[in-house]
Amino acid sequence: VVEYHHARLDRYFYATDADEIARLDTGATTGWTRTGESFGALPAGTRATYALPVCRFLGVPEAGIDGHFFSASPSECATVLAKWPDRWHLETSEAFSAVAPPTPFTCEPDYWQRVYRLYDARFGPRHRYTVSLAIRDRMRADGWIVEGAPLDGPYDESYAMCVPK
Repeated sequence: VVEYHHARLDRYFYATDADEIARLDTGATTGWTRTGESFGALPAGTRATYALPVCRFLGVPEAGIDGHFFSASPSECATVLAKWPDRWHLETSEAFSAVAPPTPFTCEPDYWQRVYRLYDARFGPRHRYTVSLAIRDRMRADGWIVEGAPLDGPYDESYAMCVPK
């Protein structure tokens, strides 16, 4: 999953599709540049123990939302579709696959890494995803909120999903 940033909009975008990555890298979709950040993912269609499809939503500009967000939670994807069909459009029900918390394990560090989902509503809703604790902590210090699960239990922090290293 490759991260891009649009400096003028101050938005982040994440691409997994080779054609989409090519359009962004060649400038066919203007304004976006790679940040140098990325994270692994299970390919769409992966049917492995605990792997779930990750949905990708696009905000409806007429609703004041200029951005995307991902979720590895089937219930969150369904809730967004049911509650805000006029605000969020489902682009794909499976951009890639990941493990959603909570699971019987907590992203075993030898094989998995946590993806942190950060949210900022100060300039319209926007999200950023990172596996970097330094980026997560810097964004949090800048006023972004860490979203994810679990909200309780024997875990030390919230995260959005687990992906392979």
